Amino acid sequence: MRPQIHKTVLLLCFVFFSAKAFATVEWLAVNHITKELYWAETDHPEGFIGWEVIPEGKYQDALELYTAKGYTQTTYPFKLETLLAIVVLVFLISLYLRFKKKKRANA
Repeated sequence: MRPQIHKTVLLLCFVFFSAKAFATVEWLAVNHITKELYWAETDHPEGFIGWEVIPEGKYQDALELYTAKGYTQTTYPFKLETLLAIVVLVFLISLYLRFKKKKRANA
């Protein structure tokens, strides 16, 4: 069972922490949950939770509109995904420790 936990942790780290990629700017994305703007690139898309892609040709208008509303530009669009991964990981670790404690108490 122990090697399976290590594989799961490695898989979660691989999925949620991606390497930085260099490419040309392709589109503007806005997140209404975190009130952030992100210039998404070909090899480094925006996050999955709450992001909306601004259609081509409306970049300047949208940038001005959202900047006036107090939206900030970000270089790391995966804040919500990272927070969710941390919460799930802490929950799984606490479940594991709880069951381990119950198993020791029953033995």
